[in-house]
Amino acid sequence: MEKNCRAGKPNYKCSGRSFFVVEGRWATALRGCKNHAAHRPFLKITLLVLAILCSGMGSLSTAQDILFRKSGENIEAYSLTTSGKSRSYRLKDDPEMVRRYISISSLDSIRYADGRKDIFNFPEIIPEKPDQDEAAPFDRNYLLIDVAALPIYKNLKFSYEHLMGKGFVGLFGTFAVNFDPIKPDIWEGYEYGYEFQFYDPMARVMTWNFRAGANFYIFKPGYFRLAAGLSWITGAYNYTKSAPLDHDPWVTTTEHKNEPVNGLLFSPGLHYQPESFIQFRLGLDIPVIVNPDFNMSMLTLEAALNF
Repeated sequence: MEKNCRAGKPNYKCSGRSFFVVEGRWATALRGCKNHAAHRPFLKITLLVLAILCSGMGSLSTAQDILFRKSGENIEAYSLTTSGKSRSYRLKDDPEMVRRYISISSLDSIRYADGRKDIFNFPEIIPEKPDQDEAAPFDRNYLLIDVAALPIYKNLKFSYEHLMGKGFVGLFGTFAVNFDPIKPDIWEGYEYGYEFQFYDPMARVMTWNFRAGANFYIFKPGYFRLAAGLSWITGAYNYTKSAPLDHDPWVTTTEHKNEPVNGLLFSPGLHYQPESFIQFRLGLDIPVIVNPDFNMSMLTLEAALNF
């Protein structure tokens, strides 16, 4: 059954079970064999398998790591390395010493050359905004004493204030008693008529007084606040009334009387709170409408306990 192949060298043989490569080419020896037609389908299958393997190896050798960014950009990375929460790489045209870094937080995924894939699915963290309508906790009750009233006006003065709602309005009440009131002189029946001689502020003259009103604040409760207060004041004062006797200016009668005081006060002030439990207030009490006519402003310096 065996025959010498015409196209091959001497002693080269072919059979139905084998084939030879002669002079570096496939199937050269088969051309001279009588049964080369039987080998043709097997040869085609072999060539097809080799072509598929060659193309697969070529695609594998050219595969690269691909970085997929969340922005939609794709990066073909060379020499990709992992370093904690970042990745370093270089581009195709970069020199060997150049390294580019990218955080995994900006990556959607990575597809490696060997077919593996990393997916970075970080949950989106939205910072929680505080409710602007929700105010920080603060003390609503103040117990105050005017430390300037006693040395300046001889008054012992106490106040209580309660903050309403969000702390921008405070309702307060104040009581003061004078340990050494000044008694003004009132002259009647003289050529200059009826005259009140008030040379001192009302806090120095009144024997006692009570105030009720409200403070209106500009800033939220905190270290510094500006306030404007309006209050109604009522109280009493003593005075000496002198009048001529029988129209003789050299002969007078003297009478001691007690009269009420009523009016409206305006009280601007600056409040300073160094600690959560204590507060200091510096301000003025300005008469707006007062009967009798006291027109002198009064200084206030209050210390408050917060609770």
